[in-house]
Amino acid sequence: MSFDKDELAKLSPEQRLKRLKELEQKLEEERRKDATEIGVLIKKSMEELKTDQLAERVAPRPSEVDITRLFSEEERAVREPRRRKEDEPSVPYVAQEQLASDYTSLKKLLYYELSPGSISREQRQEIEAIRDRLDTISYRSKSSAEQINILLSASREALHKVRRYSQLE
Repeated sequence: MSFDKDELAKLSPEQRLKRLKELEQKLEEERRKDATEIGVLIKKSMEELKTDQLAERVAPRPSEVDITRLFSEEERAVREPRRRKEDEPSVPYVAQEQLASDYTSLKKLLYYELSPGSISREQRQEIEAIRDRLDTISYRSKSSAEQINILLSASREALHKVRRYSQLE
């Protein structure tokens, strides 16, 4: 709060005295408010300091973590990718292409109206050849495992439908 000395000089001594006492009261009130706010801030800071000190005493000291200790041998074996054994059968890339081709052929046959006489001799031979190839591919194949197994399942299902609708079963 500021006051103008020139303005005070223009006032009568009585009014000047009254005005100065009012200014003094206002300044004291502001100082009390500031002192109260400062006291509250000091208390909050002291509480925070105590809390931080308590947290330092109670919290455990950080230590280096060795991730390998977190898992047992069995858990690590499960999480590591399984390596294919040399004697385990796998589907070569050519067989994958053949599998995709067989599936496409079976899907084409499904679009025909299948009835006992609607399939030609060549188509029957193709169906039997596809069946033989599908029977030799194992579900245990591991190369592109999920894609191959999905395609293999779909092909077997399509083959079953073709054989059922054409009454080859």
